[in-house]
Amino acid sequence: MRTKFGITVATAALLLAVPAVAQTTAPATPEPTPPATQPQAPGAAPESAPSTAPNMQGGTEMKAPDTSAAAPATGAPAGFVTAQAESQWMVSKLMGKSVVGMDDKTIGEINDVVLDQEGKADAAVIGVGGFLGIGQKNVAIPFTELQVTKDAEGDVEKITLSATREQLEQAPAFKTLADIRSEQDRMSTGSTRPADPTAPPAPAAPPPAAPPQ
Repeated sequence: MRTKFGITVATAALLLAVPAVAQTTAPATPEPTPPATQPQAPGAAPESAPSTAPNMQGGTEMKAPDTSAAAPATGAPAGFVTAQAESQWMVSKLMGKSVVGMDDKTIGEINDVVLDQEGKADAAVIGVGGFLGIGQKNVAIPFTELQVTKDAEGDVEKITLSATREQLEQAPAFKTLADIRSEQDRMSTGSTRPADPTAPPAPAAPPPAAPPQ
């Protein structure tokens, strides 16, 4: 009887010990459940994968090629004159040409042409008087006063001026800038004639003669 009771008590103690051991054992950590993929809304654009292209705003910046070297130079002429027009004159054809007056007599010859800042002819310089250019006086008249006629080949044939030789001889002489500056220099130095550095010095004046004894 006692033996059966002892077995029964031991069995009961063993059964009570098993749940206690089970409770002291740490429960295993459950693995996290992956989040459920939410259904995509209809019409929404799918998410694109992260771009692997270099950042245009960051350190890898792409610059446009420098085209300044290929730019055309500024200040170039707007155009080129390729031919002489019928209404144009070559100055080389006018130089040295005789000018006739109202009486159809020669009154001089063209020595030069004065141009303005825009390249237009302002005046014609006519040499009047003298002999073979010696003692000739330059007189400038407005270029529009000249009447130039051409021959069949387009060269200057005749230059006419509505004036006489006497009128040009009495007209004031034309002065260039070089002439004006030369006159100003002579006036500032008080000399009417520039000194010649190569001229020998003037001889010294002889001493006064001794009075007779």
